[in-house]
Amino acid sequence: MEKEKRVRKEENDFTIDEVKQKRLRTLSKIIYIFVKIISVFLIVGIVGIFIAMLCVPIISSNVKIEKANEENHLRVFDKDFYYTRSLDTITIYEKDDFENREVIDKKEDIRFFNNIFTYLEDNNLTKLSILLEIELVLITVLLFIQFFMLRNVYTLFKNIHDKTSPFIKDNIVLLEKIAKFLIISLIVSVLIDLVSSILFDASLNISLTNVIEILVVYCVIYIFEYGNKIDSSVNGKIYSE
Repeated sequence: MEKEKRVRKEENDFTIDEVKQKRLRTLSKIIYIFVKIISVFLIVGIVGIFIAMLCVPIISSNVKIEKANEENHLRVFDKDFYYTRSLDTITIYEKDDFENREVIDKKEDIRFFNNIFTYLEDNNLTKLSILLEIELVLITVLLFIQFFMLRNVYTLFKNIHDKTSPFIKDNIVLLEKIAKFLIISLIVSVLIDLVSSILFDASLNISLTNVIEILVVYCVIYIFEYGNKIDSSVNGKIYSE
């Protein structure tokens, strides 16, 4: 009688393990498919930023602004505009065409355009374009780092789905690479924030989130290393056939 109960318990435990293993494999598949989709968006983002990098020097070299007491002169490519602005209204018109002027009187729009004009009037466009180019280059580098990191994440979860055990040495190596990419991403992110603080005259904000992520990944590496040792004692098979 006791033997039958023990056999039934073992069969039930085995069934529960199969369910958990199936859930793990399903979740792993969802994650690596999702990571693949994100990687495509990253490539699109890299292309978009590269185009922006080409456009910045062209635009900055063809925009000129001259601040005056009443009428301010704005030259965009071959077009000459004049504008007057206050807290209540902003008036923009082409040279010698005051009748077809554009009057901005909505509070949200006034605040938006006043911020732009103030920024352009108080800063050197050449300096701004150089800083903006540096920031775009750093963002491109960051996206490339994230792309290669996601490739490792994709391989990691595909291995977890396909292999007989998640605790194989290949996965430990992949986790170590992911941790290194996270460290490099943190350094590049700090540089981006530094350039942004100079560009927009803002305070430097450094988030501790990335540091916590790195620590978590290193903890997971130790867990996988420990799992790999246990895995060896059961002939490398944690998943049931």
